Amino acid sequence: QMNERLNALGDFYLHKQLCRIEGYRFIYNKKSKDGSSKGNIEKQNGKIVYGIAYLIKKDTFSKFMEKYEKGYEEFELLAHFNDKCFHVKTAISNKITNKLPFKSYRDKILNGAKHQNIDPVYIEVNLMSKTLD
Repeated sequence: QMNERLNALGDFYLHKQLCRIEGYRFIYNKKSKDGSSKGNIEKQNGKIVYGIAYLIKKDTFSKFMEKYEKGYEEFELLAHFNDKCFHVKTAISNKITNKLPFKSYRDKILNGAKHQNIDPVYIEVNLMSKTLD
């Protein structure tokens, strides 16, 4: 999906890296226009979010946020890879709901995480969710 979205913006990523953000957790709680929830991260001590950091141009990130991340705000956080730390920009929403995600959306998250070789135990514990359908 990231390749498709960057292509639509006339750009591409220069590098991608599996990393973790400490002190946050993944949660389906971003309020969506379709009556469901979307993926989000929120502060929680002792938790970790795993994901992929993409190296893209600054103006591409701005266009990406404007086109694809409506309802999210840009945040800069510290990410870790092995013993190295680096700053990343991410999207976090404060538009919260207690609705569940649709199965098709949740499955897209699960498939993406598996495709990126994120630890299966992390996926099972943190990305699985009941769904609306």
